[in-house]
Amino acid sequence: MIYDSMDFDCVFRSAAPSDYEQLRRFLEAGWIELYTARISKRSVERFIREDGAGQHLDLHMATFELAVIDGSIVGSVNRCDDCITALFVEKRYRGNGIGSCLLHNAEIAGGRYLDVPMFNARAISFYERRGWSKLCASEEDAFGTRVGSFTMGKW
Repeated sequence: MIYDSMDFDCVFRSAAPSDYEQLRRFLEAGWIELYTARISKRSVERFIREDGAGQHLDLHMATFELAVIDGSIVGSVNRCDDCITALFVEKRYRGNGIGSCLLHNAEIAGGRYLDVPMFNARAISFYERRGWSKLCASEEDAFGTRVGSFTMGKW
């Protein structure tokens, strides 16, 4: 079910230490949703076993921004210097402007670059509609599976 924007109140705020476990689960679910159909089962198992979401949070918890509805995290974005990572919105809340608000806030804070997997056409289209451009192509390691990605930028 997609929620109409009038059906909920969304609060945008910085992540707090008390958000760690809920945000770790949120990021893990988002990564699995995005990558499971595109990478090997072994790589997904490795991501879970090595706590890939927790590793990312251990490095970047202080720079995460959240979208929260009724105490639950429904969206996230991280901005570290001029790089944006971990922009994700829970499936049932997509299409309500939450991702656009998170991206806008990251841009205002100085985010100018991001990487997106080449297979994620939905995200690429989302960024291009908001003025982002593909700058270069590369490969990233998704826990043992090579995945093509685009670096995108906006000035």
